[in-house]
Amino acid sequence: MVRTIVILFFGGIFTSLVGFSQSKSTSYLDLRNISRFSLNTGLSIFASAKTTNEYGPYHLSNRNSAGFNLGASYSVIRTENWVFKTGLTFATEPDGNFKIGPYLEGDVIPFFENTTYLSYYSISSITIPLILQQYFSITKRTYGNIYGSLNASFLSNSYSNGKTIILNEDGTQQQEIFNLVLSNNGEQVRGSVTIGTGATFRINKILASINISYTHNLKESASGYYRIDQLFKSPPSGGKYSFTANFIKLGLEINILNK
Repeated sequence: MVRTIVILFFGGIFTSLVGFSQSKSTSYLDLRNISRFSLNTGLSIFASAKTTNEYGPYHLSNRNSAGFNLGASYSVIRTENWVFKTGLTFATEPDGNFKIGPYLEGDVIPFFENTTYLSYYSISSITIPLILQQYFSITKRTYGNIYGSLNASFLSNSYSNGKTIILNEDGTQQQEIFNLVLSNNGEQVRGSVTIGTGATFRINKILASINISYTHNLKESASGYYRIDQLFKSPPSGGKYSFTANFIKLGLEINILNK
């Protein structure tokens, strides 16, 4: 599967660049007149984690979670309306976003009996993408674009251990009720595939692109187990936990026109 994706991706790069490098474009925009460097930032919405409750009355209710990224890219090869580029992107990534509860009567400190508790754990990553992108004119100052990329992400850590401690209203009593242990088996490099599209606006010598994309990781980001215990009445609860880190991104990219 991974080998097929790689072959198709680089095959597309070769045939596209050869086929379009000598063609005459009717586009209002010539990518060869754009700075090779660009800046990008964006907000990512990650798919919720998957959990399997194996014992006990409690389970986790998983939610989508958000992350932020900032990066720069460099155009290696350019034609009039195609570009092949790479770069670096720094991103914050969640390990999950979920709630515990509602709690059964008498299981926790009274102040928390009728509430839920939201837990969130975050890591960071640096990603090197290989991007193939095509632009096409809509008006003299508005352009569309489509792109795809193969990505290699380097994660900040390969193991995390999160705990949840709740306090009563005046802070005089505490209860540790939750533990999440995650690992990626020591694999701190993760591969992924991205597809996206967007609109580009020409404002004087600035090109501003608003893009939306989907990234699918070739392996899950982390897996492990969770445990809810030290409850006053109920027995411990626990199960398996996995997080793919697949996400949808709304991004902004800024280029400068040289001419």
